Amino acid sequence: MFCFLDILFVNNRFLFISFLLYSYHFFFIHIISSLFISFLLYSFHFFFIHFISSLFISFLLL
Repeated sequence: MFCFLDILFVNNRFLFISFLLYSYHFFFIHIISSLFISFLLYSFHFFFIHFISSLFISFLLL
């Protein structure tokens, strides 16, 4: 009985740890992807502003 409970406890702990790692893995991927997307939007925003301003300046120079 003790042995069975011990195995059950170890199994539960292992499942709990794997579940934590699994959820942390999803959380980590979500964080990384959101940071990457925000970085892309940020750089695109800068590129867009730069492009518009250069067009505007060239239009003014014309």
